[in-house]
Amino acid sequence: MKKPLKIIVPQHFECDFLGATITTGLYETGADVYETPYVKHLHGGIDKDYLLADGSLGLTGVPGFMSNSLPPNEKSEEEILEAAKDADFIVAHSTRKYALESLDRIISHLGRNPGNIVIVDGEDSDFINRQIIEKFRPLVLFKREMLRHHSLKFYADFCGVPTYPLPFGSFIRSLPNVDDQEKKWDFCLSLGYTHPCRLTLLKACLQANIPNSYIAGDGNNPLRQQYPHLREMLSWPEYMKMHAQAKVTASIRGFGRDTLNFWEKASWATALLYCPPNIYIPHPFIDRQHCIYFTEDCADVPEKIRWLLAEESYRQDIAAAGKRHCREFHTTKARAAYLLAIAAKILGGEKIDPEEFGL
Repeated sequence: MKKPLKIIVPQHFECDFLGATITTGLYETGADVYETPYVKHLHGGIDKDYLLADGSLGLTGVPGFMSNSLPPNEKSEEEILEAAKDADFIVAHSTRKYALESLDRIISHLGRNPGNIVIVDGEDSDFINRQIIEKFRPLVLFKREMLRHHSLKFYADFCGVPTYPLPFGSFIRSLPNVDDQEKKWDFCLSLGYTHPCRLTLLKACLQANIPNSYIAGDGNNPLRQQYPHLREMLSWPEYMKMHAQAKVTASIRGFGRDTLNFWEKASWATALLYCPPNIYIPHPFIDRQHCIYFTEDCADVPEKIRWLLAEESYRQDIAAAGKRHCREFHTTKARAAYLLAIAAKILGGEKIDPEEFGL
């Protein structure tokens, strides 16, 4: 029987969608995971009294997408430092304070750079902090927001280390038990106000006047003045059920170009209107194969909603294909497996064929 990979995971306490994606996925691959520091909200607990960037104290409870929490697995500092001596990989799931401090501590204990460091940058921008790269010299950098108008070679040359895209994933472990073949709504859309283009999409959908629809925004949404019938946002499980039981939904960027909102909606057999974020995504969703693209001005959205509602067989085929594609290539487990496969090839001196990884 093959021995599981031993992986040290330097982490940060704040809620971090990509950090949670990677840590969760590593457990799901069957790896022997050593978290440092131990992030309690991934295991059903609460992280509190840690320092935020502005000097205030942080508090993070269990997010909805981690409602099916990871099993308890807290290790002592001594166990972690001992395991670091022969770990297969050291995967920093974030470039924030506590993850980097843990990485520093491990290198100091070993007295050298072990040569198997992987750094994951899940921040909401395409900015790359080269000081971090120069300090830790990772085997490979995984970056969430890599713009497609630069080549992969450009990123590797700019960073000085192999650099590959790694967006958020689908937390299917926590999905509510709901039949996504039973459709109660023609259209459903729930968006927090995290980018101006979300107002454009919400407005276009409200103006489409789809009778059997649920369109929601958060309390501070300025559209409420013009559209008092804009509905209230729901708890995560209810939000997920609502989208699972809709015939059509839509997704557009938020704070970052990549958004968890997309991966949540792509988890279901629901036809998905999608505004492509112009970033590298391994095994991307293809227009009219896994989803339907729309433009950022959202001018084509009302027409495409009506078209999908009218074309039942086509809509169902698109919805089923999107769900299959998501669950094959874009779950938390798939994200971690992708990271490990690329890291292993680089460590072994193998050449990477981008097509093998859907790039």
